Amino acid sequence: MVKDIGFINSFPDSEQDKQRLVSELMCEWKEQVAANQIWDDNSQRFYSGADYFCSDGFFPYYFQQKPRILFIARETVEMSGCNYIEELLKGYHKNYVAEVTVNRHAFHRRMLYIAYGAIKGNCKLSYADLPYASEIAKTFGTIDGISFAFMELSKYSNDSATANTRCDKKLMQQFLIDSDLVNFEFAKKELELLNPNIVITMNLWECGLDTALIEKALGKVSQLCGNIYLPHATLNSLIVGSKEVPLIDMMHFSSRKSHERDFYNPAMKIILDLKSRGILT
Repeated sequence: MVKDIGFINSFPDSEQDKQRLVSELMCEWKEQVAANQIWDDNSQRFYSGADYFCSDGFFPYYFQQKPRILFIARETVEMSGCNYIEELLKGYHKNYVAEVTVNRHAFHRRMLYIAYGAIKGNCKLSYADLPYASEIAKTFGTIDGISFAFMELSKYSNDSATANTRCDKKLMQQFLIDSDLVNFEFAKKELELLNPNIVITMNLWECGLDTALIEKALGKVSQLCGNIYLPHATLNSLIVGSKEVPLIDMMHFSSRKSHERDFYNPAMKIILDLKSRGILT
């Protein structure tokens, strides 16, 4: 496999070994699902799981952030065979993602706002004082900007005509089964490599998958603080390696909700609460 030297070199020296480990894991994962067949309604033919696989991981300078934030979404959309991190890093810097500007893309705008508020604003920056998402994106993944890690629960890309309005539960389930989670703990290994201080998931438990299957992939999730943050989020914990990491499950980042009321403000409040309780430093 030919390596994109330009992409690898976008990572600082201190992160290149880690990036190679993530890349090796993605290759192993892709090889595992390659023997499985996926039916495509559009072309009326089967494809290898490797054709649908989209790798992910962390953006440059992630390990220099405080806190290290990992976002976990449901499934890749229209990115079969791609490297999500490489493509999105280019898109952020060009201010063009999925045929719209970053400011107009709710999914990415919300991740950028939350990460910026937590990292640069120490969770005390008001929504009104945030830079435009396009401004944050300009220096994203560089020494002057912010960064985060990103992974999809399902790395099979949903390329259907309805991909932007509903997830493909059947395809997601197939990916988790094809990954042979009993014998290969790929998702848990990725979590350990990314070593986040905090995980933010996007309504994973309401996508139609069996909870046991999700937890077989990620590990056991335990409620950390009752339901005091509803209806905007729930606060839980996830075991990553040998440590307990706070996990905030929010509404899906593509939902038609208020950026400020339903996403940014609740995230800042929860992270501040975690800091005040000594759970997050």
